[in-house]
Amino acid sequence: MKKEIGIIGLGVMGCALARNFGRNGLSLALYNRHLLGLEENVAVNAIQDHPELKEASGFDDLKAFIEALERPRKVIVMITAGEAVDHLLSSLTSLLHPGDLLIDGGNSDFKATERRLNTLSDLGILFLGLGVSGGEEGALNGPSLMAGGSKEAYELAYPYLSRIAATIPSNNRALAYFGSGGSGHFVKMIHNAIEYAEMQLIAEAYLFIRNTLGLKTDQIGDVFDAWNTSDSQSYLLEITSKILRTRDEQGLVFDRIAPIASYNKTGASALIEGALLGQPLSMVASALFARFVSKQRPTQAEGSSIENTCSKSVSIETVHQAYAFARIVNHYQHFSMINASAHHYQWDIELKDLCEVWSAGCIIRSSLLERLAQAKIDETSLFFNSDIQFELGNSREEIKAVLHAAYQSDSALPGFSNALNYYLQLTGNDPSAALVQAQRDYFGAHGVYFKDEANRLVHYPWKP
Repeated sequence: MKKEIGIIGLGVMGCALARNFGRNGLSLALYNRHLLGLEENVAVNAIQDHPELKEASGFDDLKAFIEALERPRKVIVMITAGEAVDHLLSSLTSLLHPGDLLIDGGNSDFKATERRLNTLSDLGILFLGLGVSGGEEGALNGPSLMAGGSKEAYELAYPYLSRIAATIPSNNRALAYFGSGGSGHFVKMIHNAIEYAEMQLIAEAYLFIRNTLGLKTDQIGDVFDAWNTSDSQSYLLEITSKILRTRDEQGLVFDRIAPIASYNKTGASALIEGALLGQPLSMVASALFARFVSKQRPTQAEGSSIENTCSKSVSIETVHQAYAFARIVNHYQHFSMINASAHHYQWDIELKDLCEVWSAGCIIRSSLLERLAQAKIDETSLFFNSDIQFELGNSREEIKAVLHAAYQSDSALPGFSNALNYYLQLTGNDPSAALVQAQRDYFGAHGVYFKDEANRLVHYPWKP
């Protein structure tokens, strides 16, 4: 009997997704490349190792794998993004027929997805770029799925994808179609950028509480656990509290981890795309640059130690409010980026739908996203709506207090600092941009915007 779904690539995510499909009653063909001594019998071994896959068929021959699928064929590709995807698609096109469906579930660049969509469309092959969030646990138990490509491709994939996606608070599935082209992978890229900044903000809160307030690692884990029962609830806070309190025979595990953070390309891709569209994504920039600095620090700062003076002048609740302030700014920056990109690329991305899809299954799921999914977002207002803007105004003194105390204890909080700077630039009396533009006009005749005619550039005849 032919199989309903084919999955190519049985790494951590591919195998977890396959198990999810299998548990939900879908018949599967599984393929993984054969590399002598490195990747041998991967599909067959996965079937043997996981009861959910007992009815699946395993292959390391691509032609036999494709022939095992029912028509129209539906193939999910879960391999490393980049040239490997292009090579695989080139091999698959000679084996597929018009009307067959390919789904790229990796972290592909959204512009590469658009290029591949155009190529495959000429051959009559349907293509969907699918953002998959939730890590191994999400892939196994219910991920958040963000689809982009042709509507026909999505409609063919929907009955299968809806069976494995997470369930959101409204009891619908964490699955949505965001439009043509690479919109699905674009939305996943922005998800990852928010994730970068969220992780950095939690790390900075940890640093401040340790260096300035003098709490120990497991005590900070208790603090985060308490925050996670409040309006700040999030998956990232939940796992951080567990990380900080995990012990083994040598003591607290976290205290033995070197302060070096790696990164993939999605944060940088979001930052670059934002710069090209004139979007100030300072939150992901601060998170990304902090990871870059951590890679340099072991050689450049090894042996240096600063005696931090603990201070009780700032309360834990003040830190909590500062963290909540910075989180709202982070989400606002990236939602503004989504709006700008949707307009530029002519995608139909509804922020309410996006909040719902991100409210379950994914890494950035949180009570804040659930709140935004239910809120009436006024896109003409700063910071989502007047209520949230009022909330930020009420808590800005808390983030100022945290930053003041952080500098006194020589603790760098780039994420917190960028959040406050962005807020003050948008809401304060800031004539600095006028001076920058005047400088550009003086040396390059680029023109200035006069206040009484702010829509027209006018060159002023400056005298040397």
